[in-house]
Amino acid sequence: MRQTGKEACVPVIDLTAITEAYLNAVGDLASKAYFMWPGDNTHLKPEGAVIMAGFLSEELRKLGAPYADLLDSKEVIIENQGLDVF
Repeated sequence: MRQTGKEACVPVIDLTAITEAYLNAVGDLASKAYFMWPGDNTHLKPEGAVIMAGFLSEELRKLGAPYADLLDSKEVIIENQGLDVF
């Protein structure tokens, strides 16, 4: 993936590495709260989707324009208040 991005002269955001590091840090038991558990540790609940989307938006911001320009604003929006996210 990184090699392809380099060859195509496009930035690569490795969300797999970012999410794996996060899930390893919070641990197996805590990470189950973000997935459609029991039996499904692939599909996210809304709480998990918000966290994963946050990783993507942060990486887009790091890249700067034109990628950061895709985001509405740098302000935190409280539309997800009440969800189990941090």
